Amino acid sequence: MTRNQPWNLSLWSACRGCSGVSDVCHFQREPFAQVKLVSVIKGTALDVIVDLRRASPTFGQHFSIVLSEEDGNQVLIPAGFAHGFLTLEPDTVLSYKVSNSYSPEHDAGIRFDDPLLGIDWGCDPASTVTSDRDRQLPPFDPTARYFA
Repeated sequence: MTRNQPWNLSLWSACRGCSGVSDVCHFQREPFAQVKLVSVIKGTALDVIVDLRRASPTFGQHFSIVLSEEDGNQVLIPAGFAHGFLTLEPDTVLSYKVSNSYSPEHDAGIRFDDPLLGIDWGCDPASTVTSDRDRQLPPFDPTARYFA
């Protein structure tokens, strides 16, 4: 591992959910944008990231990976990406290491079921346990400047 990265993953948090719980497409705006290292320490989850860097050739595209306790895999999410997950087993626990503190004033998100993003969550989005706040998030805006 190289030590010359401009970020430090010094903060840790965990999230626990029953099967079918989603926490979807959140990010923090500058100057509180976060690099995240996400893993599952119990159970299995579908992890999704969306590139929100306007100058990126992959702007508006997403990537998904199944993270599991059994596989021990992780995903490193750069700043400038939205992040969401769907738990696939009861009592799934995700672990986050992040590079910046949570700032409610800089917290933002986009709708997980936005047709422009076309994310395949592997289930009917209406059947997931999603907070009212997440269901009220705005759709993805291809003209927006979420990040430079």
